[in-house]
Amino acid sequence: DTAHLARLGVAVPRSWEDLLDPGLRGMVVTSSPRTSGTAYTLMFTQYQRLGRGAAEDYLRSLYGQVQQFTRSGTAPARTVASGEAAVAVTFAPYCTSDQQGTTGLEVTLPSDGTGYEVGAVALLAGAPHPTQARRYIDYAVSERGQTACRRVGIHQLPTDTRLPDDITGLLEGPGSDLLPSDVHERNRMRDPLVGWFTQEGFDA
Repeated sequence: DTAHLARLGVAVPRSWEDLLDPGLRGMVVTSSPRTSGTAYTLMFTQYQRLGRGAAEDYLRSLYGQVQQFTRSGTAPARTVASGEAAVAVTFAPYCTSDQQGTTGLEVTLPSDGTGYEVGAVALLAGAPHPTQARRYIDYAVSERGQTACRRVGIHQLPTDTRLPDDITGLLEGPGSDLLPSDVHERNRMRDPLVGWFTQEGFDA
């Protein structure tokens, strides 16, 4: 929220390091990695950028700035839109959807690199309603399903490369600040990183 930041005398954050500005203490909101995949992406991004030890040091400093840890990844954008906090750390599409009907919100991507996620869908073995599940999966990967978010103001990118503005343009575009994501490494590090968060008691 640019107006909120101006009152604090803090410039709009444009890098991960900018979030550590002392003027933002208690003015940042993010979700908890114990309940939110969005928050785990934040943790894994720091691991990618800095390595395990330095990532924990950075996160310890960042979490010291946090006003509240929300349960869902979408909630931080709503918290800033309502004026309760100055900065939300969340996925960009969640921010643009909450800009509708508000003014003074600015979405920035960290200049020192950032992570991303690709939404997934699966039919679990032994699911009680496999026919209905398959129908949902067919919808999710269809053109209608891949563009549904945009129709309600959430600007997520399709994964289907046959659709306009699919995600490959962002991933492969020149000058992309997105960090590559190895799904196996991301899975391997989840328990250690979230376990560290829980042990430190950040959202206790």
